[in-house]
Amino acid sequence: MTALPSLLLAIAGLGCLGLSLHRHAGQAGIGKQMPARLRPAGWGLLILSLAAAVSADNWRIALVEWIGQAGLAAAVIVMLLIYHPRALPGAALIAGVCGAAALFAVR
Repeated sequence: MTALPSLLLAIAGLGCLGLSLHRHAGQAGIGKQMPARLRPAGWGLLILSLAAAVSADNWRIALVEWIGQAGLAAAVIVMLLIYHPRALPGAALIAGVCGAAALFAVR
């Protein structure tokens, strides 16, 4: 039952990590000081996503599912960066909020 929160948190985490690079931050139109603050947030969201996935009953299968979800999240972030980079900050924020809400709704 933790597939959706884990996927949304992985999208938010990888979005933050993508925006922490100066090139992508410039494409997305965020400030120059913001990328340095996004890197720890991105890693924290990825760790939270992994913790949400592994908290299931069968953690071995959940770990394999999380790797697939991280790949899907990476594909979503790459497509956003290629086709509509200005939408990435909003999409990462919405994914993070919805992922946290779904995580607490599942618990």
